Amino acid sequence: MKECTKCGGMKPLEQFSRNKRTRDGLQPHCKACCNAYSAANKARLAENFRTWSEKNKEYLAEYHRARYPARKARKAETFRAWHAKNKAHRAETYRAWAEANPERKLHQNAKRRAARLHRLPPWADLEEIKLIYRARDVMTVMLGIPMVVDHDIPLQGRFVSGLHVPDNLRVLPYIENARKYNKFSLGDDSNG
Repeated sequence: MKECTKCGGMKPLEQFSRNKRTRDGLQPHCKACCNAYSAANKARLAENFRTWSEKNKEYLAEYHRARYPARKARKAETFRAWHAKNKAHRAETYRAWAEANPERKLHQNAKRRAARLHRLPPWADLEEIKLIYRARDVMTVMLGIPMVVDHDIPLQGRFVSGLHVPDNLRVLPYIENARKYNKFSLGDDSNG
């Protein structure tokens, strides 16, 4: 139990936020008092933060620049772990969504087919493309893991769009393609 210095009430320790600078490692005010103060002074606190941020632009830029790679890696690992742990849940959720939204699912498929058709130039070697898809099927059986045909440069990329031609196709494990999603990077051979 701890006494809140704001309201004077004796409350369990869970009612106090952490503060490593205090002797007991907890804030002097309980969470309810802190929330009430924040709500009552929302505009003034926001203005104070805006003013401080304006004065400390360089510090904030360096702070975020230094921490971005670690944060990005941690976020990606958390994302991968969650997806691996919830594979069945994600599949069921998607199946339920597709059943509840058949017109949107049809639209998605039609949009993908249209993109592929618009990205299929007249000079493309259709027989070689078919061979790549057959190779995918054979590799799936031989390796025992689902393989997919991926476009090195995505058909619907954000900044650049590729063509549906043999030179832009490769066979990848499904999980690797899912991680890559719809990304393309000029400096990276794996494009992931």
